[in-house]
Amino acid sequence: MYIKYIVSSLILLLTLAGCDIIVDVPRSTKPVIVVEHYYPILHDANALCRWDNFYYDYVWEFDAWVDHSYGPREIAEVWVDVWQGPRLVDSFPLYPDIGNHWDSDWIEWSETNLYCGDYYEFEFVAYDWHGAEDYLLITSFH
Repeated sequence: MYIKYIVSSLILLLTLAGCDIIVDVPRSTKPVIVVEHYYPILHDANALCRWDNFYYDYVWEFDAWVDHSYGPREIAEVWVDVWQGPRLVDSFPLYPDIGNHWDSDWIEWSETNLYCGDYYEFEFVAYDWHGAEDYLLITSFH
């Protein structure tokens, strides 16, 4: 008899207190697959034009600091595309230097379509061995 009153009062107490009893059942018993993304990271880049007394001409220097979530050895290529408005003026490959630094130098008159003194946008692109890429756009006057 006492049990009947205790159970009834517990039910009444729980319904008046607004408590809900929730049983959490997993929707799927399949294991969760986590996909990790690995990609190149262009940290910084620089493009400059300077006079070179040896060549007696201007030289364009391109530098990029690139890393990868697996490490710098996963970087396959780094390129810089030079734009003047909507027109692609030229493209240059960069070559690995020390650590995560990539660079290349180009003689203005004989190796480029650039003019030191014009306004350009430099789009640096880093590719890894799997085709993933990262972009960095630099705008500058030279």
